[in-house]
Amino acid sequence: MTKHFLIEIENERIPVAQSQNKLSLNGRSANVSLVELGPKLYSLLLENDSHVIHIASETDTCITLTVDGQTLVANFVSERSKLIARYGQQKTVQKTTNELRAPMLGLVTQVLVKPGDSVVTGQGLVVLEAMKMENELRSPIQGRIGQVYVQEGESVKVDAILVEFES
Repeated sequence: MTKHFLIEIENERIPVAQSQNKLSLNGRSANVSLVELGPKLYSLLLENDSHVIHIASETDTCITLTVDGQTLVANFVSERSKLIARYGQQKTVQKTTNELRAPMLGLVTQVLVKPGDSVVTGQGLVVLEAMKMENELRSPIQGRIGQVYVQEGESVKVDAILVEFES
């Protein structure tokens, strides 16, 4: 059985078709394998590329995840929700991100920002070493750093708050 749905990332809608170990994004098909490594932590094998995924938060229609250190917010758009939105019967809910959390256990090797710094989306904030790999965690938003909760040499647990943004 094949599931069809849309994923919206940064206002771009991407058609997805999923069946067993096949995934089609925008009409391009790929072999996939997903293995759970721990709570909210997965290893994704997409064709011959391996990726580490941490799910920071999720609802029925939205998921915030970190893929190889880069935070993404994906909204799932069903046919029903497209119709509701089209005819104006849905209240808009603004999802905001005000913190960066650790996607995995690790050691903070670099803190690239300090409170008060202005940052842009995609800018590196913290470098976290995990499984002998360094992962640069990037800003999911443009804004200003409110507080930095970690320092170099500190070990962090999954989902620990690393950086908080000003509201």
